[in-house]
Amino acid sequence: MAQFVALHRDAPVPQGGTGRVLREFLQFQPPQFLGQPDPDVARAWLDAVERTFRSMECVPEERVLLASYQLQAQALTWWSTEWETTFQSHPLRQIPWQEFVQRDSTVVQYRARFVELGRYAPQIMGDEGLRTQQFVRGLRPELRQVLIVARVTDLDAAYQTAAALEADTLRTRARSAEVQTQQTQSQPRVQQQQQQQQAPAQQRQQTGGSGGSRGGSSSTPVPGESSHSGVGAP
Repeated sequence: MAQFVALHRDAPVPQGGTGRVLREFLQFQPPQFLGQPDPDVARAWLDAVERTFRSMECVPEERVLLASYQLQAQALTWWSTEWETTFQSHPLRQIPWQEFVQRDSTVVQYRARFVELGRYAPQIMGDEGLRTQQFVRGLRPELRQVLIVARVTDLDAAYQTAAALEADTLRTRARSAEVQTQQTQSQPRVQQQQQQQQAPAQQRQQTGGSGGSRGGSSSTPVPGESSHSGVGAP
């Protein structure tokens, strides 16, 4: 609705004679808008009433007032306030951009939602510097800091740089996770190999120790000596 008001804010407000046009408008059974925060719902409503206006060939000054008849609940409350501000030469309210940040979404997803939300803020999206600033401001801190230092000046450059940085970060994290997994899986094999290498050494130590403790000795014959115990003939 904010986008609709922004597009038609300069149109004069009808001062009367709208009964016939209103009856014709309601015959099309246009949908009502309750003020849901989802931009998709608001866009669907806008598309529906715009189709009705084209069918009726409404002039711009009729569209805002006719659309207001289909506002209910929070949307009606919002409209009451907008009527007092927008049409009294005050600036159009801006979308709360401080609440629109990347969070856990990817850069691709964030940009898609940013462009979609930007349809309802032509005062931002119409200025290259402002929309680039808003896009960078909503990025995650580790991406935002790099783009601030890089001094990007247009939305496409900001998007491409942020997407490349995110892809590089994801690849690095994936490699680190893979290395950690390989190390975890290889630890049992390394321990088993160490145990297998230590086993023969322990067996040799045990064998050597038991052989040295046995009694008795072996005598080696000396050359020239007789092995007989008797005395030789003269």
